[in-house]
Amino acid sequence: MSIKNDRKKRDITKIIERMCDAVGAANPNQLSKYLGIKAHTINGWVSQGAVPYAYIDVISEKTNKPFEWFLDGSYQSTVFVSEPSSDPYISNVTEMMRSMDDDTKKDIQLSVQKEKLLRDLIKERQNKEAA
Repeated sequence: MSIKNDRKKRDITKIIERMCDAVGAANPNQLSKYLGIKAHTINGWVSQGAVPYAYIDVISEKTNKPFEWFLDGSYQSTVFVSEPSSDPYISNVTEMMRSMDDDTKKDIQLSVQKEKLLRDLIKERQNKEAA
């Protein structure tokens, strides 16, 4: 096993630990039951070095935890700017957001965070491939 593979497995293990924490599962076996999958599937994620985003997304939505928290343990709250913007797109979105209930605002925030994260990951991969 290389250092790179070892680090990747540790990172996947941390993601799985955060998934367990979010749903109150004591271990990956309980997490598999929560997700309705076989326990060996989670072991496969570790050996392959990847957790399908769909499972993270399900837990993120059910627990209202930000998607990126599962990936890297970080959480950055989005603060809506109250001062007027000269950008009409920002002004329109701000106006719409003010009229929504809190759950809808959270759903939109999570969707935007996921989209940004995915775009950042794609850009990072493209930069690595170009190097």
